[in-house]
Amino acid sequence: MNFNPVTYIDNFLTAGIGGFLGWFFTRKKQAAETDLIQGDVLEKIKDSYRGLLVDINAELYNQKEKIEYLKSKIVECEERRDKFRAEQFIKDYASKEFGLMVLNYNGYIEFCNVQFVNYLGLKITQVIGANYSQFYPDKKDLAEAAEIWNSGQRSIEVNNYTDVWKVKNKLVNMLWLKIFNDNENKKTYCVLKIK
Repeated sequence: MNFNPVTYIDNFLTAGIGGFLGWFFTRKKQAAETDLIQGDVLEKIKDSYRGLLVDINAELYNQKEKIEYLKSKIVECEERRDKFRAEQFIKDYASKEFGLMVLNYNGYIEFCNVQFVNYLGLKITQVIGANYSQFYPDKKDLAEAAEIWNSGQRSIEVNNYTDVWKVKNKLVNMLWLKIFNDNENKKTYCVLKIK
């Protein structure tokens, strides 16, 4: 076997030149393929992001609808609670020895029972819708009642309060066993001792 260094050098140069030329001509192709892959990846990321935005917007819309539905349910529950409070107040004191009256915070009588109007000697139509201030004999008594009213609104409940009302030019003693202020609904529930 002959050792020919030229053959080795020739093979080495052929391999080197072939590798260089292969790299030189294929790098543009690889760069183009890389750009294509990167562009494809970016498109997929954009599509995923768009899909995510659509999903988030749909979920936000659904949550907004749920919130509106729950708000309406809360209002419905509050209305039922208010009705229950009024019914419970009437049930608690629904006997012949108590007169019942419900006022709004503007002082107008919204409800009273038969015992209440009979005690005053009036008709129910003369009491419902009337302002309680018209039953006070003078401004001093009205100012005192207003002070009790205002302090009662802050303290929620007043017990065993006595005042005098003027009905058909006669003074009538009023013993209020309980005055309960529902500050949330701006109503006052009053229980009058009749017997």
